Amino acid sequence: MDKPEKNKNVDFESLVKHIQHTSEALQQDAWLVINRNVTTMAWVTGFHIWLGQLEELSAQSHDEMNIFASNAK
Repeated sequence: MDKPEKNKNVDFESLVKHIQHTSEALQQDAWLVINRNVTTMAWVTGFHIWLGQLEELSAQSHDEMNIFASNAK
């Protein structure tokens, strides 16, 4: 009878180790996804800010060109 109990313990310990390994792997994957998401959001936010500044500069240049055009007449 002792032998089957020992096998059950070994199997249970193996199962616990397998579950721990799976949990650690999933946690690592979750951190990777979160980091990629945060990085992507930072890039998108930065691009949005840059695009807004570019549009502002474009509008200022357009206004300056209108001023020069009206002065030339």
